[in-house]
Amino acid sequence: MNLLSCRSAGVFMILFVLCLGCARPLLRPSRTSFYEFTVPNSRAEVFDAALMVAQDLNLNVMVLEKESGLIRFGSAVLTADQLDIYCQYPYVHPRSGESVQTYARWNQRAAFSVRGNVSLTVLVSETPGSATGVSVRGNWTATGGIEAYTVNSKGVFEEQFKQSLLVELANPTRGRQSTDDSVEERLQELERLRDDGLIDPADYDRKRGEILQDL
Repeated sequence: MNLLSCRSAGVFMILFVLCLGCARPLLRPSRTSFYEFTVPNSRAEVFDAALMVAQDLNLNVMVLEKESGLIRFGSAVLTADQLDIYCQYPYVHPRSGESVQTYARWNQRAAFSVRGNVSLTVLVSETPGSATGVSVRGNWTATGGIEAYTVNSKGVFEEQFKQSLLVELANPTRGRQSTDDSVEERLQELERLRDDGLIDPADYDRKRGEILQDL
């Protein structure tokens, strides 16, 4: 190989290495999160407990079908810091597969406009024996400036939902304040569910009685 060929090969390798270092980030494929578990409680107990947990996690009831055991929740706005906790960043490095940055840094770049939302679908179903199966499907989105992405869950929020549900089932009145304000807020939420047709009169009367017992 002559000197010119060696130099050409050297230049090519340098350019190749530079190109690798400047490789554009890849958009991470998005998917619906799926999380399931079983609890040793009745289907009715689990369904009611899920509603209480959702209230604590600032989830709004969008669809409620007690007969089928289906509940669909929508969240309040998630901050960039919460997105870092709950979601994978949408772009990854092409070689390592690791996130190229954080939602907090994106938030700074986007003039602090980054926000997220989650939609959860919970299905409570009977399983053989006395246990109840719970499946949680989640769809997450993140927006900031002119950018908008469907992003992937890390499973943290779903695990938090599970642990909160177990605590609620173990002690339905766990440290809930019995002040007039807290009872009033719960009654107002219950009335909203009834007025929106999400619960029937019988369920409304039963839950209303349970709330009033906290006084």
